[in-house]
Amino acid sequence: MRPLRLKMSAFGPFASTQEIDFSLLGDSPLFLINGPTGSGKTTILDAISYALYDETTGNERQGREMRCDHAADDLLTEVELEFELGRRRYRIRRVPRQERPKARGAGTTTQQSEAQLWELDAQGGEKTLLVPKKVTEATAEIERLTGLSAEQFRQVMVLPQGRFRELLLADSSQREDIFRQLFQTRIYTRLEQRLKDRANDVSAQLNRLDEQARGLLSGVEADDRESLVTRIEGLKREVERLQEMQVKAEEGLTRSRQQVFEARNLQQQFKALETARKKLQDLEGQQQQLETDRQRWRLAEQALVLQPVYERLLRARQSEQAAQKAVEEAQQEVSELQEQLEKTAQLHGQMKSREPELEQLKQQQQQLKSYVGRAAQLRLALEARDAAQQAHKKCRESEERQQETVEELRRELDRMEKQYESNATLLQQLPDRQRELDALKQQQEKQSELGGLQNRLVQEQESLLIAVESKQRATKALQAAEQKQLLLEQAWEEGQAAILARQLEADSPCPVCGSTAHPHPARAGDVLPDERQRQQARERVEAARKLQQEAQSAVVAIQAKLEALTQQQAQMNKDAQALADREPAVLASEIAALTGKVEELQRLRKNFGKLEQNRSGLRQSLKAAELRLQQLQQENSAAAQQLAACKQDVRNKQAELPAQFADPGVLDKALLDVDAKQRTLQRQIQEAREAFEQARLALGSATATLETNRQMLQAKKTEQEQQLAHWQAALADSVFASEQAFQQAGMEEAARQQLAEAIRLRDDELLAARTLVREQTAALQDKTPPDMSALEEEYRKLDAEARRVTESLHGSVQQLMQLEKVDERLQGILVEQDRLHTEYALVGKLADVANGRNASNLSLHRFVLGVLLDDVLISARQGLSHMSKGRYQLLRREDVGDRRSSSGLDLVVEDAFSGKTRPVATLSGGESFMAALALALGLSEVVQAYAGGIRLDALFIDEGFGSLDPESLDLAINTLLDLQSGGRMVGIISHVPELKERIDVRLDIDTGRTGSRVTPVVS
Repeated sequence: MRPLRLKMSAFGPFASTQEIDFSLLGDSPLFLINGPTGSGKTTILDAISYALYDETTGNERQGREMRCDHAADDLLTEVELEFELGRRRYRIRRVPRQERPKARGAGTTTQQSEAQLWELDAQGGEKTLLVPKKVTEATAEIERLTGLSAEQFRQVMVLPQGRFRELLLADSSQREDIFRQLFQTRIYTRLEQRLKDRANDVSAQLNRLDEQARGLLSGVEADDRESLVTRIEGLKREVERLQEMQVKAEEGLTRSRQQVFEARNLQQQFKALETARKKLQDLEGQQQQLETDRQRWRLAEQALVLQPVYERLLRARQSEQAAQKAVEEAQQEVSELQEQLEKTAQLHGQMKSREPELEQLKQQQQQLKSYVGRAAQLRLALEARDAAQQAHKKCRESEERQQETVEELRRELDRMEKQYESNATLLQQLPDRQRELDALKQQQEKQSELGGLQNRLVQEQESLLIAVESKQRATKALQAAEQKQLLLEQAWEEGQAAILARQLEADSPCPVCGSTAHPHPARAGDVLPDERQRQQARERVEAARKLQQEAQSAVVAIQAKLEALTQQQAQMNKDAQALADREPAVLASEIAALTGKVEELQRLRKNFGKLEQNRSGLRQSLKAAELRLQQLQQENSAAAQQLAACKQDVRNKQAELPAQFADPGVLDKALLDVDAKQRTLQRQIQEAREAFEQARLALGSATATLETNRQMLQAKKTEQEQQLAHWQAALADSVFASEQAFQQAGMEEAARQQLAEAIRLRDDELLAARTLVREQTAALQDKTPPDMSALEEEYRKLDAEARRVTESLHGSVQQLMQLEKVDERLQGILVEQDRLHTEYALVGKLADVANGRNASNLSLHRFVLGVLLDDVLISARQGLSHMSKGRYQLLRREDVGDRRSSSGLDLVVEDAFSGKTRPVATLSGGESFMAALALALGLSEVVQAYAGGIRLDALFIDEGFGSLDPESLDLAINTLLDLQSGGRMVGIISHVPELKERIDVRLDIDTGRTGSRVTPVVS
């Protein structure tokens, strides 16, 4: 990870927005962050750490505590970091939780924390939004991209103030976590866990099989398999005896069932006769109600004859009432219209008196219209003035933009000229660097062949374990298929005897033995297998056998491949002795650094021609831009003159109008107001005249309608009296004593028909009931009811006996089948236990060795990390020996300390003065700083060298140099300069004056009353 640009706003002591462009410091700079105490040197590292992980370098302050007290209220506290991972670029922005002014109104509101993460293109533009807002998602994505947590970042890329000893003094477990992330060695922990899981699985299977065997025997209350077999033989004899008893019981039960069936039919016939007699008695008791319904129906028929006369009387009454209502409504309308006429007459008089006012408004309108032409000319002059102002503004802005363009092109041309000269000098180094790289790669290929062979050995060993498991599963599947085929064949053979038994007849000879007695014929099971099922079983056996043979062949092939690889490894180990003088990690580090330089030079060569074309094109662009600037300056001067002329024309036109109408809009509004008043008054006079005429005409029409309605009312009264006389005469001639009696007898047509149909149905039902009783009495004349209790009691006894025998037989058969299944499963468990014991002897031993249960208390994963740590210590040892003038070297502790905990990654220091080793914790402050610095630099080099490792392209050191004497300080600086030459960025925070004199690339921080400010310095 290499930072490219850092932007801080209201963060720490920086009150305003500060932006640091690290590219200005050089490609691989060694730079000093310089400034007085409290100016904000450590805050720069805090900002980088906070942007990446939402934590500061010391993890002592949270983001919301980093707001600057001197910052403006409307400036949001935020940090933005643009960084590079390999060939990819990213930008992350974080805003901590804080109070900010409200967008509307007074007071503040809470700004919640947020974060955004983008992937950028090669030009730094936003390509993909990876995280839109959530803080936790951004942190998780950063950990995934960098491969480091916040704590690990502080240990391997940042040596914070007062905490540089953490990585040096970390115990084996802490250092294991860091190395696992840096070197991506999870494959070894997965292999350890896989072996452990497999061993545990086999052990658990054995335990489960033991428990299953004990559970099976306990479930059937057997002590061992011998006693189980004895019980099975006894149950077989019991089943045969119960089968004979079952046949006899079924025959007696069938005879009793037939007798009960016939008796129940006769009993049902006697019950049906009793039911029919009861129903007849109920129907005969309903005759009186039936006669009443017949009388209702007759009265309804007679009322139907009078219905038309009665309806004419009702219509006459309704017409008289409607006419009376119409007279009353007409009288009410006449009264209302008389009142309305009086009101409209009064309003008409008032409006007629305002006609002189209307004439005055018309004269005022004519006066205003005489000013319209001059106002139109003024409006055109104003529009011309506004257009001239816009044109002048546009010309002025174009001239200013073109001036900025010319200045930018001049700066860009100057930068490109310098870049052209620098690239031409660097390209002269390309041939020599390419030859050096080719020679180093040849050495690395010979070393990697041996490592690749070891990986193939591990893979083939894993493949052998998988193949052995597949063979064991195939063997088990074959045994199961053969067992199922055997059971199917047995069932088929038993079924053939049952088929022959079904063809036997009493007193006929058996085609097999010739006997005419058949006491125990064979019985078929529930399902008889057919030939297709037998063929499928045979095919499944053959398929399982083929798979088992293929698995066996795979095991043999892998074993042969392992033997060949082992011989090849032995031969390559002899050949590799010639390369033993050069460590792989050092060689890989040199290749990586040299490859970076060669690729950079090749990119320069590829882009050199394009750079030259761009330089020529930029010169032409600058010349064209300067010419365009002159044209724009002339256009701007002409536009200014035109604007002055337009303003004078406006002043002339305004002098031709009254003062109050100098603005054309005021004249337009006055015209609209007068016109509106005139139209409103004229409309009111016309509406008053029309309303008066309409009221007068409406009153005359309403008076005529009232007289017509009075005449109609008299006619309706006469008609009602005539219809009443006709009704009274018809009622006197009918069977009804009054109008009320007539209304009570009346029925709707549907109700009358429904009543008639009900009378007919009850007559038919009574006739059917009498017929049924007569017929059933004749059918049971010579019969008596059966004794059902005795017959059913006999049937229950026989049924209980048959059930008892069947249940006993079923229980014995089930128990026999259960015991046989238990015996079959016990045999399978014994076979499986033998197989698992053989497998555990191999897998259990491998799991113990891989998981550290050995004499060294060292797991496979920690053994691999120990090898990687040795590579790191080789590199770190050189740096520490150089800085300590040959006195100290870092070593890995080989002996086992506390056997209750894991070991293998602990560090000790070898003191050349005493000739002894001792814990790193015994080093002094300055010695600890040198050791921690050497370890961090060594770790950075080795991680870069390993393929697939995490990139550590930058290192930041906060203080610690003050504990060194002048000579040690020089040695430490030389070590950092060597690291810089290898392509790393190194940033140092220190108050030591000698560092400012030695390091000419700096970030100077100046502080004042309103906050701090960052200034890059490149000498």
